[in-house]
Amino acid sequence: MQDQFFPSDNHDKGYSLILASSPSAQADGRDANYAVATLSAQGAPLCGYNVTFCLSGCAVFSDGNGQCSAATDDCGQATVYFTDSRQETVTVSVQFENLSALSYSTFSNSINATGLIIIAQVQRDNAQGNTIDQNAILYTLWDEAINQAVPFRRLLFNSSSSTAVFDLDRTTDPNGQILLLISNYRDEQVEISAVLDGQSAVNNYTVITFSVALTHTISAQMLTGNVTAPGTHQIRYTLRTAAGATVPGQLMAFSSSTASISPGYQVTDNAGQVTVNIRSETPQTARVDAIFALGNAENHMYVTFN
Repeated sequence: MQDQFFPSDNHDKGYSLILASSPSAQADGRDANYAVATLSAQGAPLCGYNVTFCLSGCAVFSDGNGQCSAATDDCGQATVYFTDSRQETVTVSVQFENLSALSYSTFSNSINATGLIIIAQVQRDNAQGNTIDQNAILYTLWDEAINQAVPFRRLLFNSSSSTAVFDLDRTTDPNGQILLLISNYRDEQVEISAVLDGQSAVNNYTVITFSVALTHTISAQMLTGNVTAPGTHQIRYTLRTAAGATVPGQLMAFSSSTASISPGYQVTDNAGQVTVNIRSETPQTARVDAIFALGNAENHMYVTFN
């Protein structure tokens, strides 16, 4: 949000009116700038009060007019969106009783005029695909031009899965962020797309995973030290339940794309363990995969042949 704003105070009533607006948008008649008016009395927000916004130049609000009224919310804020088809800097004004405030927003034909980006941080992944467990992505709308987060903008969400459940649109909070929670009916990878409303060039695509409940774990212990090729490493694997009990008599599979594995399949002994030989004829670092398919358990480690 624009860091230049002009507050106006009514000292008799203790009212304060502050206006801030977004810095820039495309001059295509669709991409929107926005303005947020904050009304308070002696530091406390005033909700349910109508404030009047006006625009200069060719800019219009969503109803096609250059003037509109909006009521303040529980935070004492009223937000409006406006577009323009001409490259210009627009003066935005807001008025409440004898208070007024000004701010400025620019419309440009440059596709990179806004400098806005969507940053996604996966807060939780690998939730169960049971419609109850949820993955979480924290989105931040960031303005690189002023190096600040952008609040009160609408993001539209979609996914590559027809069974994923989430909010299709949300508005960034005062910190410019949205925490999106996603559940699913099945186990799969899902790509979530986030697009700034009215500005499709500002987008983000993030992949999350839904998986079945983890019932077992596989731990690995190296039994050899430095090995020179040609040579053989040994790894002892232990299969346990999620509660930590060892599991005897269960079939495990072992593989490597670049080294020889023996055995490729083996049943765990009475201690829930299997010892595997990994051989390489040439110096390399090889990945070794151990899988217990019945319990959705995997172990991936790397061994080096000098």
